[in-house]
Amino acid sequence: MSIEILSIMISYIVIVLLIGFYAARYVKSSKDYLIAGHRLGLIPLTFTYFATYFSAVSVFGFTGLVYRSGWSGLWLPVFWATGSIMGMFIALKLRRVKLISPHEYFKVRFGLPYGFQVFVGLLTVVALMVSLIVQIKSTGIVWSMALGRAYEEGVFLSMIIILIYVIAGGLYSVAYTDIFQGIMFTVMLIIGGVWALLTTGGIGNLYTMVSRISTPPTPGASPTPSGLLTSAIGTYTFISLLFLWLNWAPGVAAHVRYTQRILAARNIDLSLKMYVIAWPILFIIYTCMAFTALAGRIFIPTMPEGMSVDYIMPLIFGKYFPSIVVGLFYACLLAAAMSTIDSEVQICNSIVFIDMLRYLKLSERGMLAVARILAVVIVIICTLITLYPLPIIIEFSAYCWGILGVLYFAPMMIGLYWRRVNKWGVISGVFGGLIVFAVWQMLWGTRIYGIQPFGVGVLVSILLTIIISAVTKPPPEECLKMYFSSR
Repeated sequence: MSIEILSIMISYIVIVLLIGFYAARYVKSSKDYLIAGHRLGLIPLTFTYFATYFSAVSVFGFTGLVYRSGWSGLWLPVFWATGSIMGMFIALKLRRVKLISPHEYFKVRFGLPYGFQVFVGLLTVVALMVSLIVQIKSTGIVWSMALGRAYEEGVFLSMIIILIYVIAGGLYSVAYTDIFQGIMFTVMLIIGGVWALLTTGGIGNLYTMVSRISTPPTPGASPTPSGLLTSAIGTYTFISLLFLWLNWAPGVAAHVRYTQRILAARNIDLSLKMYVIAWPILFIIYTCMAFTALAGRIFIPTMPEGMSVDYIMPLIFGKYFPSIVVGLFYACLLAAAMSTIDSEVQICNSIVFIDMLRYLKLSERGMLAVARILAVVIVIICTLITLYPLPIIIEFSAYCWGILGVLYFAPMMIGLYWRRVNKWGVISGVFGGLIVFAVWQMLWGTRIYGIQPFGVGVLVSILLTIIISAVTKPPPEECLKMYFSSR
């Protein structure tokens, strides 16, 4: 165990806890705790958006994809960016109403029964908890790689840290710690990209050197086809890219991680600026990660035996950087993971809290206590599943973004701009999209032109929402005035 790395990790923990406790002083009510009282300013709002957007899984998964497939891996951040552009249109109308949780929108906008809100909330929590389990797993891996300690120790320590500051300050603590964590991983990942360009002689040399690689990415894999790593399309087809976009972009546009940030903003203008400022930073981060992964493919043409392509970034930093930078890199990975975990805990908390609220007759102090207890319960459940994983959980994790796309995209993106969208269109779109996904997945998977099953589900949900709304009775005026009245 390196003393430098251990010192950096401890320093990171202390700083995060201090910031979390500092932010807790703003919490006076359950609304402050769950949604920052709808008062987040531009700096914490922007940082909590892009720090939540970016996770340790992004570092491992995205760099592994670029290492294996080359420039074509950049299609994913392009799809995510287009989803965020659509998210700005959602922000423009959604923030008109001060909701605590995004799933309340279904009752307010469409007059849907409470049971449907609970169904959407339950499915949202399931999808988020699966994502949480994957993120928690990444913290154990980071601790194990950084300090050589047991994976389980890393999981427990990370969750204890998150619980301390989330219980203390809720979304305020999440947002303010995200400022520090976002700065940390942005700087470290830019350092990786600069190193890649300096060591290869610039973008032109990097491109030329990568184009000559034909070795397999991992031992025993097939050789890399000539030109694959520099191809803009890679192994994709137009059809597969289209449905991959449908799988990712709508889920990003209406993901509850980001719509919660929209609702937490002090006003609509800040919720729009959040996107405008955050995405140039994210573009730089993803570009630098791509440079680092491709430089890694040049210097390490095939991953070592027993190591997957997802570990190319830790391998590069461990091999080519001094221990103090390696320690900062591992702290950066931990920051990326924890800045996403704390947000998803907070969203699950707000959804369950809102759905329980109608059955609780509590004082403000009592509601705040319940919200904090729920955070503890959610973290304990996810941590236990992380330590005793169920195979179906890992398999299901790939579908979380698609599920959220089916649930939220058409009702929000279309329902906020077309008055005709009604509860029958929404119900048909949600259930139709989920059913079509399930059937397609069971019968064909991705065997038909690489089409993503949830991409089909999202497309069906959009079409059904439009068609059924058009042929059924318009929604009542009371369902429209909150979002369509002139302001």
